[in-house]
Amino acid sequence: KIQGMSGLTYSGVTHIFFLSDSKITTIGEGCFQNIGDTPDGTIEAIYLPDTVTRIEGNAFTSLTSLKTLTIPDKVTYIGQTAFTNYRGGEMQVEINELPSALTELGMGAFSSAGPNVHISRLPAGLRTIPTYAFNGLPNCKITSFGSRDGSSALESIGTGAFGYAGTGTWGETITRIEVQSSVVTIYTEAFLNYGGLGLETAAFARYDAANDGVYGVTYSEMGFGEHVNIEALM
Repeated sequence: KIQGMSGLTYSGVTHIFFLSDSKITTIGEGCFQNIGDTPDGTIEAIYLPDTVTRIEGNAFTSLTSLKTLTIPDKVTYIGQTAFTNYRGGEMQVEINELPSALTELGMGAFSSAGPNVHISRLPAGLRTIPTYAFNGLPNCKITSFGSRDGSSALESIGTGAFGYAGTGTWGETITRIEVQSSVVTIYTEAFLNYGGLGLETAAFARYDAANDGVYGVTYSEMGFGEHVNIEALM
């Protein structure tokens, strides 16, 4: 496990590498938090070893200078606000998709993580999307949630999980989302302004024509505006 780098300046350091025979499995709580801006340079790239399976909370929080980060596909856990930006400027780190082995995500893990985080699918083993997980992430373009055939473990989508996400310009505009039968609980404002005005249709396998809150909340309480057509997923 590696931890305790938070707040250090790393004067002149721009890239962080790990030995090829590294045995590190965990990036600890707040490990690289706020180490981005240094007097003589900036931390631009961190190359994590393939042995890493856990990234704890706040590990890369507010690391605004970071542009390159390798996240091993073996990572099963990403903690609370691991990539959230709490200070001025914009996160620059480029991340393409979540690790396929991911099964647990912390609250606000990628909230406001910047326009270079591109996510279009959810890992099959992820059971819960927690509160504010992808809130304000412009290029989160997930269109299918859960499954009917057991290929996805997703059951629950938390408060504000996708609020104000998917409004960027990466790829095609989101016009339709589908929520499959494995999803049984959706919390308030889970999809508030998701996809912006471009979202036209939200289809649900557990469709409730009376809008009585079959998921625990009504469609309007989920955050869908009047411009979004709610229909049954056939």
